[in-house]
Amino acid sequence: MTERAGPAGSGIGCFIAAGVLLAILCYGVYGARHDARIAADFGRVTAGQPGESAIGLLGRPSWRSPCQSRFPYGALEDCAEEIVYASSFAPLKPIYWTIELGSDGRVLRAHQVSSP
Repeated sequence: MTERAGPAGSGIGCFIAAGVLLAILCYGVYGARHDARIAADFGRVTAGQPGESAIGLLGRPSWRSPCQSRFPYGALEDCAEEIVYASSFAPLKPIYWTIELGSDGRVLRAHQVSSP
């Protein structure tokens, strides 16, 4: 007589699926909280403030680069560097908080850039 067993690995597949769903949920919660914190604290960045002070307020940026090197948005003429914080859900939610620094390292302008 032959014994009949259930599908091999079905328990492991359910465990992996549950793990993936949990990871997606955790990232969604983290991303929403991260974006809300950046949006709230971004209003505290002011012109003339040292750039490192802005980073201390907002945390590690998504990237730092010469002005308009990633995407053109009409940077100020004397902009030397941009500090960018991307939405956790970019490019699905294309929102970027951008800080423009002058050659002296001080904030020239802080603004939000959205892609259509």
